[in-house]
Amino acid sequence: MIRQDDWTGWTAGAFEAAGPSGTTTMAGWLRGPFAMDFRPTNDGNPQVLTPFAWVVTHLPTGWAMFAVQGSAAEARAVVTDVEPWTDWQAMTLEASPFMGKRVREYSEANPGLLIPGSLTINPGVCWNGDGSRPTFDELLAGAGW
Repeated sequence: MIRQDDWTGWTAGAFEAAGPSGTTTMAGWLRGPFAMDFRPTNDGNPQVLTPFAWVVTHLPTGWAMFAVQGSAAEARAVVTDVEPWTDWQAMTLEASPFMGKRVREYSEANPGLLIPGSLTINPGVCWNGDGSRPTFDELLAGAGW
């Protein structure tokens, strides 16, 4: 069990987060190829239970991997769980879709932990080509649900 105050291995710092309009410098916690920051989740999704979530970002690509609607300790535990899945330093956007099945299984095994739609680092799932966010149904379809 991870203690609420256990940030061992994490360092406070800035990182570049990718989005539909380019990159934004964010403040958060960094460890290896991952960063975590606390962001608003006010996108109208009825399955989002919290107004804020811990977003886990894949630093080599800058794209968000997951949004965790839970405590910081739960978000750190998600990072610990997914860390051994692959060589995250070598992961590219082109190679990321193969992780979708594994992430979906993880999400199903931990119901309510990940915000639906935050299932892969592939930006095509997170944003429409015109820079707008897809609907909740489009997110689920894009994630293979």
